[in-house]
Amino acid sequence: MRFTLSVVRTALMNGASLADRTCLLVDEICRLLKLCLTNTYFSFDGFFSKQTSGTAMGASISVTMANLTTEDIEQQALASFVPKPKIFLRYVDDCFCVVKKTETDHLCQHLDLVEPVTQFTVEHEKDCALPFLDICVKTSSDKLTSMYRRLTHTGRHLNSDSHHRATLKMSVATALLRRAMSTCSTEKSIREEVNKIKADL
Repeated sequence: MRFTLSVVRTALMNGASLADRTCLLVDEICRLLKLCLTNTYFSFDGFFSKQTSGTAMGASISVTMANLTTEDIEQQALASFVPKPKIFLRYVDDCFCVVKKTETDHLCQHLDLVEPVTQFTVEHEKDCALPFLDICVKTSSDKLTSMYRRLTHTGRHLNSDSHHRATLKMSVATALLRRAMSTCSTEKSIREEVNKIKADL
């Protein structure tokens, strides 16, 4: 938590528009943030507990804290890592990078050294494919992409027999189809995805 608060303090101090957005001082914001981050309670199996590290899953502040923290780790690690990755993409705490196979574990260890409490894991490509978020990137010469679903994916969306408005039900299908069109790089993978969407809905 100390690392996260220090990252936030630095970001606030370097922000040029803080005074335009609030009358609170950086110290006051950090004290309030510490109060929020260190006083999380939850109930499990009839017992109340206090969360001692990390942020509460689902809390509105959690994504912002994770994003700020991993961005800082990324910047520090990549500034001193040689050779530089050919590609390094990040969405909150999920990273996609292209490095030589011999450098993969070294990069992960290098990221872990920045803040030892935060530990990264590595997923190597399998069958020339690597998932990133909901995209499967095939590392053939033409860099094909298709949809990726975790093993836990159930295919459940908004039930068409529910009492939701028809426009809401249509928006589910529209969003899934739009995602397929923007993610899948071949006609074949688009057709496969459309068939999957039809089966799910």
